[in-house]
Amino acid sequence: MNALLDQNLTPTAHHLTPDQIDDHLIGDLAPTLVAHLAACSLCADRVATAASPIASFRQVSTAWSERRSATLPIPVPTAQRPVWQRHMNWATASLSLAFGIAFLNASHQFSFNTAPQPSPTRSISVQQTAAMPLAPGIASEPRPTEISADNHMLSAINASFDASNDSPADLGLTAAVHHGPRASIRD
Repeated sequence: MNALLDQNLTPTAHHLTPDQIDDHLIGDLAPTLVAHLAACSLCADRVATAASPIASFRQVSTAWSERRSATLPIPVPTAQRPVWQRHMNWATASLSLAFGIAFLNASHQFSFNTAPQPSPTRSISVQQTAAMPLAPGIASEPRPTEISADNHMLSAINASFDASNDSPADLGLTAAVHHGPRASIRD
């Protein structure tokens, strides 16, 4: 046993080395060295001296964290609203849109259903229908003069959009006047 003890200790002092003391502090010391440490008061004092700053740091940091946690406000957990309440705004908007579309559709259908209908017992000739005024919003057949006027207007609009017909003078552009010598690009 002494031979094994002598292999793990320093050959001159037979005491724990600083690396062995570090191993003891992290809990990785060989069992034979632990037995030496229990028997040697000098090595126990060296371990206590090395462990003192670590213990002091642990005490100070624990005290600081306890004071810090005591001064922090306690977070109040917020109550989580149910899913149906979180999406209530979207549901309200969607329902409003659906009711609006349904109302417009119903009023449109109602206006067609309540429009005055010709009596089924009375017959109307073709000449009478041509002389009858149409309901508002329904256009009659265009006359040839209206078609000619519309075609003339569309050709004028088309010509105004054609860029090939525009000259710089028509657009208000003038040629640039250069004063002084021009530098050549080839220079």
